Amino acid sequence: MVAKPVIDVDADLLRKTAAAQLHAAAEGWNHVKMESTGHIPTILGTLVPEGPWAWAIMTHTQPDGSIVLPVHTSYEGIEEMYKMIRGHSDVISAEPMIEVCGEWYSFHEDVATNREKATGSVAEREMVLILPITNGPGITGELAWVRTDRALLGQDLPLAEPKTPVEMRRHMVKLHDQFLQAFRSNDAAGMARTFSRGSQSAVRDYVADTGTITGLGDVDGLLDHYKGFFELFDVRSADVLERVAQDWYLFAEVRVEVEARNGDRNGHRLAFHTASLFVPGREDKFIVHIGHGTDLAEM
Repeated sequence: MVAKPVIDVDADLLRKTAAAQLHAAAEGWNHVKMESTGHIPTILGTLVPEGPWAWAIMTHTQPDGSIVLPVHTSYEGIEEMYKMIRGHSDVISAEPMIEVCGEWYSFHEDVATNREKATGSVAEREMVLILPITNGPGITGELAWVRTDRALLGQDLPLAEPKTPVEMRRHMVKLHDQFLQAFRSNDAAGMARTFSRGSQSAVRDYVADTGTITGLGDVDGLLDHYKGFFELFDVRSADVLERVAQDWYLFAEVRVEVEARNGDRNGHRLAFHTASLFVPGREDKFIVHIGHGTDLAEM
């Protein structure tokens, strides 16, 4: 007797999805493991052989609360960045607290343990990582944020009323929903209203179609970028596939479907996925946004 189907998702679809997710997880963790060697050529060996590459792992704050978000898209720039980082400290371990395996990226919330080379002091820090991949060996990017007291992010901004961790998580989801609703409405100004003055972003550049990420300085930079995006594309849908909301960050994978407004693809329906980190600042708006995305694909 054949059992009645209960969960009848196509078995071949599950097999292919699992294979892609396991590939993304393996390539991401291989990079993290190789970073613990401190050997720069070994670390660089975890990159895909050819770009475009997308690195944004040195985001930090200044004493005045302003954000510095360096973006590296060249092999030479990535090499120099790792020489500086690994010249400063050694990676002892990275313990995953949350792990999401997409078909084209892996996302980690980790507790990382580092040893400072100059002093020998050992410290733990909470951090989040997005590691995009291709269908071959290596990672094509690394996007990171280290947990920072949001009261220090934008010190010239008004400080929002205190919230419990659960209240803040709810707030983050609501703010992200507002961001997505404005995106669905092709409303760049509405998207910008979810960000604080002084915010910094790095996102996949579908406007210039570079294949990598571009830095967006402050709210005006974000506003100009998405105005340019909406001149090229009419957003038809933006649906959340994965979302993790903590009181210090929000991660989301979103499937976007658009119609091209001009050019060779005018009138064509296209789709892509994004994977993004959003970080709140003093006034509980987003102050950091780091993400990447898949190639535009015909539907």
